[in-house]
Amino acid sequence: MMSSRATRDRLQALFPESTNVPTQSISNVWRSYDDMDEEARLIADDLLGTLAAFNDQQPVFNETVRRNFWNRWVFASGWDTDCTVQEPGKIRGRAIAESLLEVGTIIPGMHRSNKRVKKNQNTPAHRLAGQPVFLRPLPNWGHYGVAFKYSDIRGGAIPFQWVQHSPGYSPMRWRAEAMVRWDVAE
Repeated sequence: MMSSRATRDRLQALFPESTNVPTQSISNVWRSYDDMDEEARLIADDLLGTLAAFNDQQPVFNETVRRNFWNRWVFASGWDTDCTVQEPGKIRGRAIAESLLEVGTIIPGMHRSNKRVKKNQNTPAHRLAGQPVFLRPLPNWGHYGVAFKYSDIRGGAIPFQWVQHSPGYSPMRWRAEAMVRWDVAE
């Protein structure tokens, strides 16, 4: 397996900082696995090892695995190293509600937040009793975990003791549904 450092060193050797990275008309165009030199075929070994680890498999690096990866996943769509790279478009704006799952309502008597509401102001309408409460997944990328928080329609936290769950409440099912909805929206 080629390490990340070896991959970086290989790419830096191919394209030193002082040179411009070619975008078109590369003399050695890769259109399939067979067009690649031996060293280039190893570039994806780090990715293959990571994929194997996430699928609880032992990493296997042989000619067949590499050939299938490059030909089925990289070159199958007709892409080659001479293709123009399209710049990605802008990510559309998204309301927070698209990634939340409604799980109940606010119970009467919830105290208003002194941080969010100034003195002599009424509690905002979206935080009054009877307003919907949503389950919101909060991924922790550093520890590969997910916390679930109750929130209002604008994403503000709602303490769990002030949530009246909808009929049929099932914590595991709702967490799974909230995670799927968040994943689709992201």
